[in-house]
Amino acid sequence: SLANHLYSPRILAVGSSHVDENSYSYGHDDYIGVSMVDRFTFVLLEKLERIRIGSQATLVDMFRAFTPQRLNSRAAFNFNTWTHRPIAEVLITDFFGATVTVETGVPPYQVLAGKEERASGGD
Repeated sequence: SLANHLYSPRILAVGSSHVDENSYSYGHDDYIGVSMVDRFTFVLLEKLERIRIGSQATLVDMFRAFTPQRLNSRAAFNFNTWTHRPIAEVLITDFFGATVTVETGVPPYQVLAGKEERASGGD
């Protein structure tokens, strides 16, 4: 799998199924005729929606939600380069709530005023 080819430090890779398995959808929209979400994403979102500020739930707690019964496959985990901190100590809120300042070197794009604002001259 792709995760086996990641060599950068501090990468935690999770896949919806093993190489020899399929990843399945969770329901579909009859109107448009396609699946709206896969089972892995559905289970992840279900878990994340229950997390509240101050939660002590860890990544291990989140990974336990990915059971074969819920996914119809076995989630694949690769922690080969995640060596700086035990995942049992990483809070879900810390992992997903971290912020990083990114400087792209590109000036911000100016958003054009709406039709009403242009017609009235702004304010």
